[in-house]
Amino acid sequence: MSMLNDNTTDAANRLLTAIAKEFPELKWSTYLYIDEGWDHEVIILDEAIVFRFPTDNEYTAKLKHEIAVLESLRNKLGVCIPKYKYIAKHSAFGGYKLIKGQQLTKTRFSEIQSSGQALVAEQLAEFLSTIHRQVLNDEPFASVSP
Repeated sequence: MSMLNDNTTDAANRLLTAIAKEFPELKWSTYLYIDEGWDHEVIILDEAIVFRFPTDNEYTAKLKHEIAVLESLRNKLGVCIPKYKYIAKHSAFGGYKLIKGQQLTKTRFSEIQSSGQALVAEQLAEFLSTIHRQVLNDEPFASVSP
């Protein structure tokens, strides 16, 4: 369990309770609570399963669309993307297997050799191009606001 202050502990316990209620078959030993984003709170169970909890009704409504969009992209991208395995009733929150990796920050990118930077740029360009093609041709994207 991570070191948490009282307010953070209360928030984490609220989310853990929701997970246990929705998915009673799911058991875990450790968790990490993350509240760095502005639209979601996150719980990572046993460094293996990520649960995302939208922080307001607007983002709760968008979660169903996010799941559909990710599914439509699943076999079209050369990168790993989340596959929601746990979806709460009314799509209030969801969970998926953790994708291992590191955040590509400006500092991390600058530490990569130039040939590696070119490869990353090509991969990002292909990723964005695929998404743009999907926006024009795929139903799940029609439900995503501009």
